[in-house]
Order: sequence, then structure tokens, then C-alpha cells
Amino acid sequence: MLNLGVTVNSFSEFAEDAAFFGLTVSEDELKEVPEYDWNDLVIDDEITFSGEGMSDEEIAEAIFEQDALSEYELEDYEINSVEIMKDADRESLVSDFYPEAGDEDIFAVIRYDVKPYEEFYEYWTAGNGEEDGEWVRNKDACVYIEHTDNGYSMSSYGTGW
Repeated sequence: MLNLGVTVNSFSEFAEDAAFFGLTVSEDELKEVPEYDWNDLVIDDEITFSGEGMSDEEIAEAIFEQDALSEYELEDYEINSVEIMKDADRESLVSDFYPEAGDEDIFAVIRYDVKPYEEFYEYWTAGNGEEDGEWVRNKDACVYIEHTDNGYSMSSYGTGW
């Protein structure tokens, strides 16, 4: 994750801030998600998203896209599904792995496809997924999103809990 320590309201502002730190970012390398309010995103030690008026699925997808899929090594990606862990499944996760989790924290399994740039293809085939030409399909990420006074932020994600 890129830590610029600034509030970002648009991708062009992000590119300007990145340039200040000696990084080159083109709009083609970044994916704009217009249905989300960029004023809700803060790039600091973590990405925080207010999530106001959004479902848990929408919050999980938005944060996962920004925290895990906004990598520069991806040419394209698609989110296929977002499954929120509820009831007994959630209770099991909390008791087994995340006893510190709050009631408003979100646990999700996100299935997605990525089309990495050639030099990063091997990196994206690790963990899970099926190679399909230039794409790696049916990757799964187990995502834990914490709710704080400032909103929601990614706590952890990986190929398993």
C-alpha cells in the first residue's frame, strides 16, 4: 500500500501527490470507481472509508479494490462476488481467529479475476486461482474489515483466514 499521508479527492490529485514523492502514476494505471465518494478515502497508515449508506458487500468491495487491487502491476481486474460471513460462520471466525472483532466489523470472501502485466503474472498465480491466458481467474480473498470511529479500513486479507 502506498503511504502518502494525504487526503485524496481524485485520481489526478493522487497522481500529483505521488509525483511529489518521486513516483510516476498514469491514469491508465489506476482504476476510477465513480460510484464511491473519493472524499471518503484517506491515504495514511491505512485506507479509511466511511461506508455511509452502503451495504456490507459494497463496503467490502470498495475497500478491497483500493487496498488489494489498486496495485500498479494489474492491467485489469473484475470482482465476481462478495460473500459476507454471517451468523454461525461469522461467530466461528471471531471465536477461532479474531476475538477482538467488534459487532460492526466485516468478514467477507471476495472472488475475483485479475489480468496482471506480464512481468507480474507469476506473483498473481500464487495462492489460488486458475490460469486462463493472460488472466488469473477465480481467485479468493478472505477479508477482515474493521469498523472504527473514523469508518472502515482493511485489517487483513489473504487466501485463508
